[in-house]
Amino acid sequence: MGACTASAPTPPKSGSLSLAPASQPSISSLDDDCSGLGRAEREISFVSHHRLYVARPGATAARCVVTASEGTDLRWGPQADRAFLLTSAGGRMMLDGVDRSDHLPYSPQAIPQGWSRPRGLAFLWITPDHRSLLKIDAGTGAREDVTFLARTDEAIYHPAGENILAVGEAEDGTYGIFLATNEGTEVQPLVIGESAKRIYSLSFGPSGTLFYAAEHPDRFDAHRISFTKARDTGTVDATLQTVFSTTDEITRVVSSPFRETDVAVQTGTCDTTTVVANGVIDGLVGRSERRDQHLVENTHSLGAPLDEMSTEPVGWLSTHHLLVRARPSGCHGPASLYLWTPQRGAQLLVDHVGTAAVRVAYPDPPPPPAEETEVVA
Repeated sequence: MGACTASAPTPPKSGSLSLAPASQPSISSLDDDCSGLGRAEREISFVSHHRLYVARPGATAARCVVTASEGTDLRWGPQADRAFLLTSAGGRMMLDGVDRSDHLPYSPQAIPQGWSRPRGLAFLWITPDHRSLLKIDAGTGAREDVTFLARTDEAIYHPAGENILAVGEAEDGTYGIFLATNEGTEVQPLVIGESAKRIYSLSFGPSGTLFYAAEHPDRFDAHRISFTKARDTGTVDATLQTVFSTTDEITRVVSSPFRETDVAVQTGTCDTTTVVANGVIDGLVGRSERRDQHLVENTHSLGAPLDEMSTEPVGWLSTHHLLVRARPSGCHGPASLYLWTPQRGAQLLVDHVGTAAVRVAYPDPPPPPAEETEVVA
């Protein structure tokens, strides 16, 4: 990799992004010298050439944070002041650019789940046998067993930080989504998977609305449900709504922490990936061989060149932009990063990247979830 310019990235004006044409990468230089995490701003981040980079979306240069092996999973804490990077050599926790790889579960096969909320002081893991849910302190490495299910498939913190939601099987064999305190106590069912064969890919909106995917015998659905009392009415809308439904497999659901109406759903195989955004109101459709089977109305095409590429949603910026990782085909090998909006389409940011993530501080958390009777999925 050649030497890069010494000039610092120029931030765009507030509320706007100045990007290069769609066919030309807007980020043209990558800094060789790694300077630590630095102050969190509205940034995109990615791993390339064994380094973790961050950049403002409209910048022409990316700043190196830390040297890193090629990663498969990158997650920023809710305050964007720390990062977790899963590499082939095992996970790493980085605080102020310091590698804390010693603060990991005892098994390299443990499954990372994500940061605690709202400050990101701990990280959740599931043991390889799915029998234990571990909370590991990001500063000290202290391990705490917060298991509350007989089998845990996936877990996520509620944005308020007082509760953990987990998908799995209870001691009595009931399958679904369960709620407990952040210490793993006071367990209650939220969503019972009566017809769902599998529930997965949990993601929260800014007001505590939960988005998730469900596999049914004849279809895949992306659902939304809220268990948080509205600030204006004091009531809870516990109605289960279907955001998107398809006969193709749903791979991932990515909701925005800033707007309830921003949600992306990745569907299909690696060669026919579809991304759906604004599924509650609008939608966008990427490459698909059976577009007539997508049920979201008023869809918007991703546009050239993403219509003919394999795409996956990475995350949402507060500016209503969706960060998308794209490859010519398939799901392996280097990718390119794009920003997409319905108004401006796709803008190419940088080529030849591995794992990527949005680096943004989340807004103030909503109230904790209210106690409600469970719903059936």
